[in-house]
Amino acid sequence: MPQAQYASASFWLGIVSLLAFPLGCFCGFTAVIGFGLGIAAAVLGFMARSQIAASRGTLGGDGKTLVGIITGVTGAAIALLIFMVSVLLFGAHTPR
Repeated sequence: MPQAQYASASFWLGIVSLLAFPLGCFCGFTAVIGFGLGIAAAVLGFMARSQIAASRGTLGGDGKTLVGIITGVTGAAIALLIFMVSVLLFGAHTPR
């Protein structure tokens, strides 16, 4: 059974958005990348799920899209949290 067009892209972008944090520094830059990848994974996941629903059973990949949406939203939320913490910790300190 063929998969929806964006199912695999959503899956892998969601996984990479979660893996961006341990592999990079916690300086805020990794958070921006993780946030962008997470949002992209969620959007592509929702697009793929709508394609799957419209296909009436001829397209597969529903599990991959669900994993892509969950990991994408989780990655974006963690990235936003890390970015806010880094701004609060390092952005509030101004030298005198």
